[in-house]
Amino acid sequence: MALTRDLVRIPSVVRPGDPDANEAAVAAYVERWMRGQGFEIEVQPVAPGRPNVLGILGERGATPTLLLEGHTDVVTEGDPAAWTHPPFGADLVDGKIYGRGAADMKAGLAAAMIAAAAIKRSGARLGGRLIVGALVDEEGDMLGAKHLCTTPLGRELSAAIVCEPEQNELCLEQRGVVWARVTARGRMAHGAMPEAGANPITALAALVADAPRLERRLRALCTRSRYLRPPTVTPTVIAAPVAGVPQSNVIPAAAHATLDVRLTPGPDAAAVAKEIDEACRRAADRAAGVTIDWAPINGFRLATRVERTEPLVRAMVGAVRRATGRSARWGGVPGSTDGTILRMELGIPIVTCGSGGRTRRRRRARGRGAHLRRGRVRVPRAVSRPADRSTARRPRLRGVEAFPVEHDGERYLALRDPAGYTSSVVMLPMALLEIVSLFDGAHDVDAIQQAVLRQRGEHVDLARVEELAQALDQHGFLEGPRFEARRADVDGAFLAAPVRPASHAGGAYPADAAALAAMIDGFFATPQGPGPIKRAAGGGSPVCALIAPHIDFHRGGPAYAWGYRDLAERCSADVFVIFGTCHAGMSHPFALTRKPYDTPLGAAPIDVDFVEAVAARARQDCFAAELAHRNEHAIEFQAVFLRYLFAGRRDVAIVPVLTSFVHEALVRGRRPENDRRVARFLDALGETVAASRRRVAFVAGADLAHVGPRFGDAEPVSRAEATRLAEADRRTLEAVTAGDAQAFFDDAVRDGDARRICGLSPIWTLLRATGGAPGVLRHYGQTPDPQCVVTFASVVF
Repeated sequence: MALTRDLVRIPSVVRPGDPDANEAAVAAYVERWMRGQGFEIEVQPVAPGRPNVLGILGERGATPTLLLEGHTDVVTEGDPAAWTHPPFGADLVDGKIYGRGAADMKAGLAAAMIAAAAIKRSGARLGGRLIVGALVDEEGDMLGAKHLCTTPLGRELSAAIVCEPEQNELCLEQRGVVWARVTARGRMAHGAMPEAGANPITALAALVADAPRLERRLRALCTRSRYLRPPTVTPTVIAAPVAGVPQSNVIPAAAHATLDVRLTPGPDAAAVAKEIDEACRRAADRAAGVTIDWAPINGFRLATRVERTEPLVRAMVGAVRRATGRSARWGGVPGSTDGTILRMELGIPIVTCGSGGRTRRRRRARGRGAHLRRGRVRVPRAVSRPADRSTARRPRLRGVEAFPVEHDGERYLALRDPAGYTSSVVMLPMALLEIVSLFDGAHDVDAIQQAVLRQRGEHVDLARVEELAQALDQHGFLEGPRFEARRADVDGAFLAAPVRPASHAGGAYPADAAALAAMIDGFFATPQGPGPIKRAAGGGSPVCALIAPHIDFHRGGPAYAWGYRDLAERCSADVFVIFGTCHAGMSHPFALTRKPYDTPLGAAPIDVDFVEAVAARARQDCFAAELAHRNEHAIEFQAVFLRYLFAGRRDVAIVPVLTSFVHEALVRGRRPENDRRVARFLDALGETVAASRRRVAFVAGADLAHVGPRFGDAEPVSRAEATRLAEADRRTLEAVTAGDAQAFFDDAVRDGDARRICGLSPIWTLLRATGGAPGVLRHYGQTPDPQCVVTFASVVF
């Protein structure tokens, strides 16, 4: 508390033009304090009177290196007379410290300093280095963070905790920002003769009117986040003329506008720039003789995301539970921070977490200087234990699957969790659809009651709404502390397990080994199957790859058999790289795991050396989305068949690779290989196959189309529509059997994802991995339910 008050009492508002208004005084205080605690100190001059101060614990060269980051500058205090307490008085009243920068972020900086000093005093031996960084200019151009990234010490950083005021939530995502400075150039003319000129204001007006369209296109590029607002495009500045004195009767030669573009994770700078370029082109087309160009003010600060599997995140989750006795609460940062620069420039994982309300930062995210009139931070008593929020009073439905079903002649809305955090399937009467649609976290139960009353003229009892919310929360369908605890337990158990459990045994297929083997025997022997395997048959070209379904066995079992019989008879591989669809989607294009895939027929072992070699060569974190393997069935079903074919006959291993990137490429209007991560992974895979002394084959677990009311279509699939669907699928399969990944993707572009082909990513990856080898279609099938038609195929290469 005393350290925070001392820091607040030192003004550190940066006022351009005033050489004494900077961070110098508070930086000197921080330096003296840390020297007094025995830290090694590095001072980095960034600009006159604006030094970064870094306190270092641990031996030089030791790794990893963790940064606890804070900034020393604060925004303007405005009119001091408008404050109820002096802006730099650091008054302590009713357990709160009042003052400019108390929350943002001198309390966070003080907490980092105190924590590191406590570690120093404890004599604990560090397994690397710990650095406290007090950086300048976070409220401006982030010069301090940018400078740090260019220094030897900065380049040694392994991870960072950014101590911004985020209500003690662990924030793994940060919204990005691009300030697009747009210049329209026309031709000056007298207002009485507008035809003699070209009006740049008209072009900027068209651009402003087009901002909602640009916003929609950016939202299509960006991934949805449960913790961040969707992307926004806000015109914030319009100025004309850009030079000289404005005159009411003169069309200016040029005009400026600024668009404040906020982003969630997903697109890179080139994709964002392309959309802004297109918006400027559309605006210029509406004003003859006007040209428009633009440039980013202070560059691109892209949105960032870190996965929960990062060692830093897992360590912080455990620390929160040990300190508070509760599960960590998750959140997102509504604006950009120094962590944005650290993540973009160094590629290190960052977590933003600090005490203090987020309200001040949300206001700042709309524009520099738009803070509350006063800053304050509550002084904790020992450890701050965050209070539980009432999920039932302001319910928010998770990103679950919703689809219509009929039961006993009645229509229901079924809710199912594709991520597998709950095994429950909730069936809601259609009368409750309107109520549940308002479970968005923005409406409390009173607002839901009023909304239903306005829309239907029906009074809904508040207790009924709360009971519905409580029931959904109990089954794991609502965001909130209960679900976060459930997810932490499930994810923690998976990460700690030595093998990946057989998640779908006992449901999609028998958990008993003998019953499972008998079921698969039947897939070969049925009239729809290929007949028994002839293991000594020989003959025919060797099989190097297989596309098999991942539909549940009882609907697609014979289709699996058609492909796997060729694999058993004509493939000598002892390593099978399995590409699977990640139905829930991932922020990374690929996810590896080192965990053997368990099955009732024994665990399918992993070629760990192969996995590690691919990960090392790919120059990306191939394990960041490893949790996606936990409940995904696309690879599990292939592991079951491989164990059926080879267990006890020859030793084979698998390399499980979940994929998710082709749909994203379709949305962004780009080819998959234009994503550098995809290209690097394919190169790494090819190099690893070439260097391996083992025989390698590829398997893709991939279904084709998904149509009907179950998937969002208005009407059941008729026989004529099923026939047209088969024709479209066979055109797609022509590109597949030709081994042509480019033609396969072009077919998906033409289709516009109308068929919802879920196997785009694994099939495209297999076609690239096999180098264009031709294939043979062994089987094509459709499920017969017109409410829910899934198509699938087996193709042998």
